[in-house]
Amino acid sequence: MQESGHIFLDESSTLLRGSQKEINFQLFAILNSIYDGLYITDGDANTILINQAYEEVSGLRRENVLGKNMREIVASGLIDRSGSLCVLKSRRPVTLEQTFRTGKRALITSTPHFDEAGNITMIITMVRDITEIYRLRERYQESETRRRSEMDFLQRNQKFVSAMVAKDPHTLEVMAKAQKVAALDTTILLLGGSGVTDFSGGRGEEMGTPILHKKLSKMHKNN
Repeated sequence: MQESGHIFLDESSTLLRGSQKEINFQLFAILNSIYDGLYITDGDANTILINQAYEEVSGLRRENVLGKNMREIVASGLIDRSGSLCVLKSRRPVTLEQTFRTGKRALITSTPHFDEAGNITMIITMVRDITEIYRLRERYQESETRRRSEMDFLQRNQKFVSAMVAKDPHTLEVMAKAQKVAALDTTILLLGGSGVTDFSGGRGEEMGTPILHKKLSKMHKNN
C-alpha cells in the first residue's frame, strides 16, 4: 500500500498510473465526482482549477475565474471575499461564508499547501452550497413575523374576543383575520355551516360570526 499524506493507494491498482494524459483523465473524473465545489489557486492566488460542482454551487462559469487572480475576481464583484487571500495573510486554513454575484451563498474552507521551504504552493478550497439554508431561514422569519403580527393584533383587540379562549395557532389566525375583516367597510360573506372547515383553516362560522358581530356592533354604536 502506497501512502501519500492521508491518501492511501493500493500498489497493484492502475489508478493514477500510465501516461500523463491517462492520469489527468482519471484525476479530473475523481474531482468532478465530488459533491462539493472545488477551487484551487497557486501560491499567488491565481485560479488554476475548478470542478463542475463549483459551477453549480456558485452559478459562475469556468471562463469567469480560470486563469484569473483572486484579487481581480473580488474587485470585479464576482465574489464578496476570498478564502485564498485570507490564507495568504494568515498562512492557516480559513473557513468563512461567501456570497456570489449570482446571489448564491456558500460555506468555504481554504487550506494552504507548502513546499519544503515553507512557501505556499497551492490553496485548495472546498465550497458547500448553503443558499437553500438561507432561503428556509428567510421563510421561517417571514412566517414568524406574520404570526407575531397576528398575535399583536389579537392582543390589541382583546376586548372583542374576551369571551373566547384559544391557544391553537390556526384558531388564533382565524380570530385575527375575523378582526381585520370586521374593520372593513364592506359586505362580508361567511360560507359553510357549523362544523365546516373554512375561514382559512378554522371552524369559521362558529368562531368568525361572534367576533364580527361584536366588532360591527361596536362600530355602529360609535357612529
